[in-house]
Amino acid sequence: MAFDERAAQALIENYLRLDPYLSRAAQRVVQRETSVDAKVSVAVFGLPSVHRVRELRADKIGTLACVAGTVTRTTEVRPELIAGAFRCAECGTESGAVAQQFRFTEPAVCENSVCQNRTAWTLDVARSEFADWQRVRVQENAAEIPAGSMPRTLDVIVRGAAVERAKPGDRARFTGSLVALPEPDGGHRLAFLACHADADGRDDEGDAFLAGLTRDEREELAAMAAGGADVYARLVASVAPTVFGHDELKRGVLLQLLGGVHKRTREGMRLRGDINVCIVGDPSTSKSQLLKYVAGFLPRAVFTSGKASSAAGLTASVVRDDETGDFTIEAGALMLADHGVCCIDEFDKMDLKDQVAIHEAMEQQTITIAKAGIHATLNARTAILAAANPVGGRYDRRLTLRQNVAMSPPIMSRFDLFFVVLDDANDTTDYNTARHIVAVHQLRDSAVAPPYAPATLRRYIRYARTLSPVLAEDAARLLWESYRNLRQDDVGAGKNAYRITVRQLESLIRLSEALARAHCAEVVTTRHVREAVRLLRRSIVHVEMDDVDVYEDDEVVEEEEPAAAAVEPAAAEQRKVSVRREDFDRVRSMLVLRLREDEESEGLRQADLVDWYLAQREDAMQTEEDFVAEQRLVKTVLKYLVSVEGCLIALKNAEPSE
Repeated sequence: MAFDERAAQALIENYLRLDPYLSRAAQRVVQRETSVDAKVSVAVFGLPSVHRVRELRADKIGTLACVAGTVTRTTEVRPELIAGAFRCAECGTESGAVAQQFRFTEPAVCENSVCQNRTAWTLDVARSEFADWQRVRVQENAAEIPAGSMPRTLDVIVRGAAVERAKPGDRARFTGSLVALPEPDGGHRLAFLACHADADGRDDEGDAFLAGLTRDEREELAAMAAGGADVYARLVASVAPTVFGHDELKRGVLLQLLGGVHKRTREGMRLRGDINVCIVGDPSTSKSQLLKYVAGFLPRAVFTSGKASSAAGLTASVVRDDETGDFTIEAGALMLADHGVCCIDEFDKMDLKDQVAIHEAMEQQTITIAKAGIHATLNARTAILAAANPVGGRYDRRLTLRQNVAMSPPIMSRFDLFFVVLDDANDTTDYNTARHIVAVHQLRDSAVAPPYAPATLRRYIRYARTLSPVLAEDAARLLWESYRNLRQDDVGAGKNAYRITVRQLESLIRLSEALARAHCAEVVTTRHVREAVRLLRRSIVHVEMDDVDVYEDDEVVEEEEPAAAAVEPAAAEQRKVSVRREDFDRVRSMLVLRLREDEESEGLRQADLVDWYLAQREDAMQTEEDFVAEQRLVKTVLKYLVSVEGCLIALKNAEPSE
């Protein structure tokens, strides 16, 4: 059938009046083709233009339109009277079907000319026609609100198959017509009668996402997944490209976007897969900019401020419906971000009682409501990305993380990663940062060239989240050992220190699964576990320890003796020494950099690596004592990197040593 432009334009301009005729025509076609007498309704979608909530005016009444917004509240599904059959209470005469016009409408007069009844009617339920009905409250998206304006809301009425298609927190598009509903006082209010609803950003629709990929998109994803170890670095470089540096922080944000695997035990207990990240840092260190990036990057993310948010605003509140008078639940920020990320800025400014209110949501990922006769457990399957300022305005290195942030220990233990961002003066870093910022202001988007475009990165993350990697046996064993080492390092920590608990073990599992997803791997390997342990140490443990406690053997402290005079390993005594954090980080960075230069080879001999380091530090050594101290330091750090952190692997060489 040829496209009729005049008919299409007439449908757009007179949709509300023509909709009943469309349904009747479709029903006749179905009856003719299938010989089945079924109720048929017509839904229109895919309009080229999408309106904002505040763009709907009286001139749109009755026309076909599409409106987009964020769903904040939904009612329960109720039956709506579409066509009522009535019986006269005076003479018993049955009337024909009376179409309902957005309110209960009775016959004007009895069909019995003798009766002439106009007021007394009885509804015949058996002969009446009902349909599912639901009212959805839609608020305009945050990015669409003009400066200085309050967000506008609109009631959307959905019927039939369109009910339960949109949940609180969804960014949805509704196709239908704007209508004017009568008010009891004689006035009117605008509402939107939708025939089709389409929600975005639900991760539980993985099969639908995979089915909707084009051939080119599938080939692009396959090429990205085949990138090997390089894909992880390219993904990190594509996160928040306008923010200079902060690579460790971007790794944590990327893993949060990928998430771990949600699990459910036989007893029905759910194990959290979402990763919670907290950023603590000095002012002007791009904390809020990263939160804004995540809130705009994901289709299902909510940005809020801790100071301006109450417990009810973060979780859920019970409100009274204006029309029915019944109590209903209105979703808060955590519910609106279900299957997404809730970004909370100024987290340290939240009142203590408001922090307590999100304990359940952060670990069990549920919100329990018990008020106004309503007792319900609601889903809040969201990851939390929080930003906080230190207590004194700037981070004090002399204090522990617990003393630097105004958070309770239960809240702190629920974050998988803590990143501390410091504003230290450094000539090279300051110069590069300033050059980057000036280029962004001068050249806009052309100043940054991320490996992957935002749409490509978003598609890859959605694809990776459809995978459910499982732990390999050696990876599980490494997790046990890593957790044991973390607990041993935590022994003797003061009451004001961050304590390592089993929640950090679960954090390691989630981070390892997210790393496997980053590589599109079906199995979590030891490589993923080592990177997860490194991230956890660089975030939480790194902050807690200004000095690193290591153990020295006599063979490290003393000068090397001839092989014949070497003592047995079992007899070597160990003693605990402390290495300054600055010295430890300097040596580790230099060693890792040198080893990366020889990645293609089979590795370096320890003696050669030590000699290279001492050659690099030649200008800093003035006396023989300085040389011995540097030699002892590099050997101690090497042993720590191999035996404790596991980021270096010692290879046993069968050839005799020289």
